[in-house]
Amino acid sequence: MAAGATAHAVRPAGPSVEFKRILEAGIDPGADVRAVKRVMSRLGCKPWAQFDDVFHDPQTTQEIKKTQLVLSVAEDGQWGNDTHTASLAAVCPEETPHAGEWAWDQTSQNLYNGFADTTAAEAIVKAIFAFWHQMEDHKDTWHYSQHRPIDYKSGPGAGGQADCSGTVLMAAKAAGAKSPDVKFGYTGWGNTDSLRVGGSMISLADVGRYCQDHYVLAFFGSSWDSTDHVIAAETPTAWHSDGSESAPDIWSTIHWDPNLNFIGCRAYAVI
Repeated sequence: MAAGATAHAVRPAGPSVEFKRILEAGIDPGADVRAVKRVMSRLGCKPWAQFDDVFHDPQTTQEIKKTQLVLSVAEDGQWGNDTHTASLAAVCPEETPHAGEWAWDQTSQNLYNGFADTTAAEAIVKAIFAFWHQMEDHKDTWHYSQHRPIDYKSGPGAGGQADCSGTVLMAAKAAGAKSPDVKFGYTGWGNTDSLRVGGSMISLADVGRYCQDHYVLAFFGSSWDSTDHVIAAETPTAWHSDGSESAPDIWSTIHWDPNLNFIGCRAYAVI
């Protein structure tokens, strides 16, 4: 170091929090909303509280504008990439309880980084059940058969041959979902038994939460190693089945048929 030079402490790099989505009025609730509320509060732009995951308009919009003013970015009331990037370099003002600390504390980072945008997955799940509904609307043209390979070329309104597992796979493929059959994929040779290998085991109480962005299936038989039938959950009160010549149809309860021994449910990621 040259004579007379002064050493300066180098401030560590700011938090690393990759931008995920624009937060604005009407956005679905999420942990990322709660994270941003913490950041705005630490910057002195929002009263401290036990924050929730909901974007409350116009309150949250005004708080974002106040934060944007502090960060010297465009005041549009939307938490976009520019606002997000500026906030990562910001520290808590001197008049706040955490003066000098990064605005993004570890809890805020954990909340934001833990948020998963399920918009694409939810769209795929909706497309899966649009396929099921079309088949049910044209059930007279569909005939029950354990025909293999599965006929992926037949549209839901065209009719053809299908069984329970075949319909599960046809709907998934048509919707662009990841195959719920980890053994056979979309080769045309999947079956009820091979479906039980994939996904995650969930309870009936979890169906309502998982079926929004997962393909949830329920299995019947004498045991997991001897499965006879599989149905798909659109909601906890709408179970789609294609297990007979009169199907495909919708059950309002998983225990619709007293002759079927329910084994359990599995949830499959569609992306």
